[in-house]
Amino acid sequence: MGNYRFNGVPLIQYKDNLITDISNNLTVSWTPGNIFFIKYIIQDGDTAENIAYRLWNDSSLSWIILLINNIVDPFFDWPFRSDELMAYTKNKYGEANVYAPHHYEKNGFVVNYDKDDPTLDMITNFSYEFKQNEKKRAINIPSDSFMSQFLSQWSEL
Repeated sequence: MGNYRFNGVPLIQYKDNLITDISNNLTVSWTPGNIFFIKYIIQDGDTAENIAYRLWNDSSLSWIILLINNIVDPFFDWPFRSDELMAYTKNKYGEANVYAPHHYEKNGFVVNYDKDDPTLDMITNFSYEFKQNEKKRAINIPSDSFMSQFLSQWSEL
């Protein structure tokens, strides 16, 4: 599919580098049931680059996946692999507190702990982070017809 230049798109400072701000004034909107997108569940080890390569034989188009799914920080907005999630949880809560209570729930609602209520479900720090991580797995992938249209319009910008 080739390289796409971002002429006229502003640059932003990131650490010690100037990078193209592809998110500036560019949004993609969709509605459920839209024929332009296909639901995709990110698997352990998937990256935006290898998904783009598998789909379009061009890993440089990974930015489209990130843009369409409003992923600003590919390190923390993308789901962790299993080993990364454990390391993240240990770093965040401390190794001794990975399975300590994060909060309690009753019938799916967060509630205060009541030692006399045996119906409370304890949600550990790890199970809480696991659930948050799982929410990031479902993304939208542009259909082939939408990609052709998107790339054509993008090259005209």
